[in-house]
Amino acid sequence: YLLYFLLFLFFLIFNGEYFPAYYNASLQIQMLICGFLFSKIALSTSQLPATWISIFSFQLISSICMRLVNIEFYYDWLGYNPIDAEYYRSIAEYFQNKDLTSLFSWFNNNLQFDDFGYPFFLVLTTSIFGFDYGLQVMIFINILFILWGSKYLYRLSCFFTNQHSAKLVAILWGMMPFAVYTSAVGLKENFFVFFIIGAFYFYYKYKFVHKSQYLIFAIIFALVTAFFRIPIAYMIIASFIVSKLFSSHFFRKHQNKIIILLIIVGIISFRFFTSYIMQQRNLDFDQMSEIQDSRLQESGGTIAIITNIIAALIGPFPSFIATTEKINYITLYSFSPFLKMFLSYYALYAIYKALKQKQTIFMPVIIFWALNSVMLIFTFFTLHDRYQWMHIPFVLLLAIIGIQKYHTIRHKIKYDKLYLFITIVLIIFFNYR
Repeated sequence: YLLYFLLFLFFLIFNGEYFPAYYNASLQIQMLICGFLFSKIALSTSQLPATWISIFSFQLISSICMRLVNIEFYYDWLGYNPIDAEYYRSIAEYFQNKDLTSLFSWFNNNLQFDDFGYPFFLVLTTSIFGFDYGLQVMIFINILFILWGSKYLYRLSCFFTNQHSAKLVAILWGMMPFAVYTSAVGLKENFFVFFIIGAFYFYYKYKFVHKSQYLIFAIIFALVTAFFRIPIAYMIIASFIVSKLFSSHFFRKHQNKIIILLIIVGIISFRFFTSYIMQQRNLDFDQMSEIQDSRLQESGGTIAIITNIIAALIGPFPSFIATTEKINYITLYSFSPFLKMFLSYYALYAIYKALKQKQTIFMPVIIFWALNSVMLIFTFFTLHDRYQWMHIPFVLLLAIIGIQKYHTIRHKIKYDKLYLFITIVLIIFFNYR
């Protein structure tokens, strides 16, 4: 928190003309102070209810503040230029005077399959509470899903670490400013990632308890993610299947060779599987490739490729300053990518150690992280926070494990401190690019 605040002041002093307007800068400070104070309160006691109350309070206060700023300065509850959120709102408004029995028929004729999820919750809420009140009630429903997801993440983390560290993972996740942004603006990510966390929690519950109902719950949660983003459902199922194979003695014995073989097979079959998934969203692989080529040329060729890969591994990069078009919203939640970037060293260290020591128990989250990163590199969306959001809970989990593993060994060179210095330099260069 202190490091982020110092960088905040640095960019305010040295590049004030591209710094957010005072009301958005104030929102960042508000979330920073609330996040710090509520984190301290939650960590100061061993009582779990204090953690959940702190997360709920942070999300509620911050979301209300953001909504008030939105209506005061942008004259819209949903904030600056709410493209996706406006689309969802128009769907809810359309169904105000309609019979809900026709809901799924209308969805099937007018929406992509993986856009069913959030509009369903929104239409249901606005139908019960009315359109205007329903939009406000959705903030509370968002917070409940964040809180529920934090509890699942805590329980998942308890499989691998002590309760205090697991609680820290839940706090870091529950007090992410990006979750506040998606709640206040009206996007699907909080609902979406809840089901992702739930799928992995129940899968690991099945692995440790060996009761088939937990595997059924894991599969149901995984399939529900298809109503939000189809490729993620495939990635979760693939993570379960491949990790199950690696739990066998043969796969553990030949782990490195099999990983290399899977990478080769993945490269060869990449176009086929990607085309199949894209066709389900009425997209074309060649058209997508052309779009990526044009983005590559616009972004600077080789430098863009390198940046894209680095951002997939440790990013996205936080934006303290931005262009006129992005300054009004992209800087609001920059603490979230900053935190992910700061902790990525430990997450990568945990992945390295897990693979080296053949700890196959970590395979499901590692495979999911790897598949999502590959997708982001291909689509050139590694700098987009919304698409990295899917695997950030597991980066936090892996980072806590990585910290514990890292500090069990005496290092002649403080690699984590060196990484931190390089990270700060990268952030400064990225913002001044």
